[in-house]
Amino acid sequence: MGTDENGPEGLPTRAASQDWSFPFDDTWGEGVIVYVVDSGVWNGHSELTGRVEDGWVREGLGGAATEDVCDHGTAVASLIAGTTLGVAKKATIVPIRIVDGSRCSPTPPESTTDVVPGVNWVVSDFKARTNVKAGIVNISWQLYQTDASESALSDCYGGPAQAALQRVKDVGQFVVGNTDWDDARLDLCEVGSNFGPCLTLFAPGASMVVAADKPGIDGTNHPLTRGGCGSSGTSFAAPLVSGVIAAIASTSGNLSPAEMRTTVVQKAVNPAGIGDLQESPDIMLQSLLISRTAQR
Repeated sequence: MGTDENGPEGLPTRAASQDWSFPFDDTWGEGVIVYVVDSGVWNGHSELTGRVEDGWVREGLGGAATEDVCDHGTAVASLIAGTTLGVAKKATIVPIRIVDGSRCSPTPPESTTDVVPGVNWVVSDFKARTNVKAGIVNISWQLYQTDASESALSDCYGGPAQAALQRVKDVGQFVVGNTDWDDARLDLCEVGSNFGPCLTLFAPGASMVVAADKPGIDGTNHPLTRGGCGSSGTSFAAPLVSGVIAAIASTSGNLSPAEMRTTVVQKAVNPAGIGDLQESPDIMLQSLLISRTAQR
């Protein structure tokens, strides 16, 4: 066990302390596969060296999944499993690249049809694996509004809201929101945060220190960046949740998706005193080695 002062900001401590170091166990993530559905993950970064597989690229895009074409997936992966930045430092990353360089924010995939083939590949790949403890899918990517997404939002806010929320719980899905350094729902740089009754919990996601996807100007292969708006958003809160899930799976054995969701929520701070909830649950993600009562 150790304390990493460069780790995910705010994960273990509340805003009042301004102490951004977090305790961790260096076995977290062993035997766990995390599929990062994103813009690719650069496998040359020292935060991830030796733990990024070849992965999958959506048909027609060309290139490799180990190329990050939007300077996004590498950052996400570093918060899940980075050697100094990540929660679950021993997890294996499998990149699922669903975009090319012309489809980065603010022009993300236009519909779920861009994403579903990658998720289907993930399911097939995981079923074919042996000697792994768990598989996690992290999707830190937005979609344009579609009939399907509009229907889902309507279910959350409209008549069958409880049925929609129950579907999220039944499949063990996490819908993540992000907070700033004052523990308020993030409203920064136009990235904002997920919110609403179907949200599962919040995690920090403002101006995160993350791995950059290109070698530094001095030729090094371990550049880090605090990108301000570029590393703020729910994109960078979700991987902290994935990291905690990987930690639980590697140390406590795999649980069913629904059981895992319940476990993570039970370990979280509730109530957390998050500002501007917009009908969201007042729940904040916590590292496994942190007392919930000590953080309130």
